[in-house]
Amino acid sequence: MGLLSMVRDPAGRAVRKHFGAQVKDVTVSERKFPPRMRADVQRALDELLAPSANTLQVARFAGLHSAYMQPISLTAMLAGSSAVILAPPQFEEVDIGEAAPVRCLKSALWLVTHKGQKAAMVVAQGDERYCGGGPLLVEIATTPANLALVDALFAALEKAVRESRSYRGKVLSFDAVSPYTGQSSGLKVHKLRPVSREQVILPRTTLELLDRNILGFVQRREKIGALGQSRKKGLLFYGPPGTGKTHTLHYLAGALPRHTTLLISAEQVTLLGEY
Repeated sequence: MGLLSMVRDPAGRAVRKHFGAQVKDVTVSERKFPPRMRADVQRALDELLAPSANTLQVARFAGLHSAYMQPISLTAMLAGSSAVILAPPQFEEVDIGEAAPVRCLKSALWLVTHKGQKAAMVVAQGDERYCGGGPLLVEIATTPANLALVDALFAALEKAVRESRSYRGKVLSFDAVSPYTGQSSGLKVHKLRPVSREQVILPRTTLELLDRNILGFVQRREKIGALGQSRKKGLLFYGPPGTGKTHTLHYLAGALPRHTTLLISAEQVTLLGEY
């Protein structure tokens, strides 16, 4: 037996054994999430797969390692054409600006049962050679009788990404975290220095206009939306260095608690669509 045959498809064999005679009826569904949302996807998975959730019974959990750089695919595992092996789970710590980072799985497999029906789920991190790490792939395999489970799981993951609990109310940019921290993040969480209103040295009328058009607007945003008006507002600071633009932004960010702030530098204008 050659080396290729010895390492070929052990993860696939585990998946096919899990489904047994039903393997011929199994279908695979997938979703791709932005790599910057790894922390929220991981936290949602932890909740869905927790024993206390009483939703899924985990029969087996393992990390995955792809031999020969082959993409990780549940379809290939079910077809017997995969070179993916079972391995210890590998985690990457993702900074979310809190005391502890979120430990995110890089590639993993769960073999589960739900109301007597079998299912398998794979999470695979995108190719790290691409900027931002490539999309985060989530695949779920099950029989047609259990497709409601697939819809429920994907709905929970998509809800977690929309709510973005990991980053809500923080000050963010797409700057990469220094690799010397040992942590990873597609989003950088900033700690802005506190600036009070009294510390903003602007003409009184200018400061009042700023408060009215930003802080006052935010306080009345729901009423404005109810009147059919746009609830979005932009503000452009213009002036040479040293005139207080950044200082004023620090004041506004601190005066808007529970709001998410995105910082965009001149070098990141090409990322406006993603912001």
